[in-house]
Amino acid sequence: MMKKSYEDYIAEFYECYEDYKNEDKLSTVEAIARTLYDFDGLMSRSETEKAIILTTYGQLIVSEQLRVLVNTRDNLLKKLNQIDFLLIKQEQKLTTEQYDDLQSKYNGVLENIKRMPIDICRMARWYYEELIDEVNEYFLSIKSADMNVEKITNSVLSRFGRDCENTLSEKMIVYTTLGEILITQNYLIPDEIVSEIKSFDVNDTKDQLLQVEKDQLINLINKVLDKSNNS
Repeated sequence: MMKKSYEDYIAEFYECYEDYKNEDKLSTVEAIARTLYDFDGLMSRSETEKAIILTTYGQLIVSEQLRVLVNTRDNLLKKLNQIDFLLIKQEQKLTTEQYDDLQSKYNGVLENIKRMPIDICRMARWYYEELIDEVNEYFLSIKSADMNVEKITNSVLSRFGRDCENTLSEKMIVYTTLGEILITQNYLIPDEIVSEIKSFDVNDTKDQLLQVEKDQLINLINKVLDKSNNS
């Protein structure tokens, strides 16, 4: 018998991912990678458990990530193609309905992951739109009547400090989005934030951003700096 039921494996995999996202505040890519790492040791128990974990991992990539690393995609496809469904039947750990459900999800991952846009940057990080949304959502969660520019700035930079140290693209996105938030709330952007934004050269992000994202970030930087100069 498996240590967990088919449904429990899937539910716990998703719960682990959500914990990394909501409690540890990790990016989608890193949260999924950490979740697989946590379940890695269970894959050696049986072919069935390996198939459940890898398929659920693949489903998360397909449904949650905007892009997929070439190596991640190729390694997953290699492992999925090595899964022996005849052996899974012989292990008799699944009901007929569970077996059919697993095979259907497995086939879906094989088909859909090949269609995903490719990420050539090897660093696990927040993607452009994803991080902008996260910063804005965080601001809304802390917004209160007694907030001031210092509290907002310190709170945002504290919350996203780890991300700012992770990659230059994340730092640029956090600082520029913070600047836009302050402008929207009719605050003056602190000089140190303006200075950081002025120092940004989007080309230094290299392959961390798509060209269209670089163009959008340049426009946002120019918008924030223009507003700060006129305030």
